[in-house]
Amino acid sequence: MTHAEFVERYRSGQLDVRVNKARVGDLVKTRFIAARFRAAHRFWKWLWLLSIPFALACLVWGKWWIALIVLGVGFLLPLVVNRSAYYAFVLERALEDEQFFKDAAEAKALLISARA
Repeated sequence: MTHAEFVERYRSGQLDVRVNKARVGDLVKTRFIAARFRAAHRFWKWLWLLSIPFALACLVWGKWWIALIVLGVGFLLPLVVNRSAYYAFVLERALEDEQFFKDAAEAKALLISARA
């Protein structure tokens, strides 16, 4: 499938596109990442890091169960952020950049199937 066909069929809703998280990491690290994705990743990373001292403060001066919730959310945050950021970045970049689409398809980072 060519890039033009991919864009046309995706925008018309004929394709179901998923991102292979196991293969996308290396592809994302070797390509230029848009500034807004870097900024969002940095923001969520800092929020995750700040959740640890905030949980400790809640443990000392607040309720133990609030500290447990904050710590739980803090540890789940990186997993959710990485999944959504990779998906959004890879899909948007594949729609915009023909070479990136070819590289992603070759690396099997994009899982493309026709909708029924």
